[in-house]
Amino acid sequence: MTILFKPKINVSIGNVVRDKNGRYILSETVIDDLKFIFVNIYAPNDQAQQVKFLRDLPNSVLNSYANESLVIGGDFKCPLNDLDKRGGRTIEHKKIVIQEMNNLMKTYDLIDTWQFKSRNMQGCTWSNPSMKSHRQIRLFPAC
Repeated sequence: MTILFKPKINVSIGNVVRDKNGRYILSETVIDDLKFIFVNIYAPNDQAQQVKFLRDLPNSVLNSYANESLVIGGDFKCPLNDLDKRGGRTIEHKKIVIQEMNNLMKTYDLIDTWQFKSRNMQGCTWSNPSMKSHRQIRLFPAC
């Protein structure tokens, strides 16, 4: 794992946890005496598997760090509202996955940083090869 930091910042990377399916990697990191738990998520493509993954995530990893400063990012393969994507299918078919994401955010007091940024779709972080569908990959730091 390679992480770039400013030279004057004191950074210590401790325990790194990876799941056997390659769906998340977690790093306990101390930055200038403040401890953060960084979690990178790569959700499954299949909707039923997404729901199961999101429901299992607390027991598999998050509950162990519930009282820590969590920063969760990655590819959840699920826009939370229509403003988060352009083209392709509507988000209506992802209703259950969106509900699970919202439950996870509420349970762990997470905020969606995209909500605080410009909704300019030029900033999309994913697009299909035909460029007809665009989505935002999210970052969820704890409040």
